Amino acid sequence: MRRDVGAVLAGLGTLLIVMAVVLPTYIVGQVAKFPLSEYETATLTGTGMSYFSATKVATVTGADVRATYTIRGDPAVDLIPGLDSGQAEQAEKEPEKKPAE
Repeated sequence: MRRDVGAVLAGLGTLLIVMAVVLPTYIVGQVAKFPLSEYETATLTGTGMSYFSATKVATVTGADVRATYTIRGDPAVDLIPGLDSGQAEQAEKEPEKKPAE
């Protein structure tokens, strides 16, 4: 009886460990869908900032600083719903096959 309970618990523990590794990798790919045609620009500004200048090899203080970054996606990918970028590239290369009548 004790041997059977131990074997069942060991099997259950192994199953739970395998699920803990496999489920996050599977679920993230299924749940986390990011828009591939995103276009966004963000600008961060600061006044009276200090930074290290590599050209002057000294710390500059009291400077007005602006940092801008831009994210540009691929709008052609979102034209084919339900496909990620790799599948969309494949679909663009292969012509659509029509069923024989």
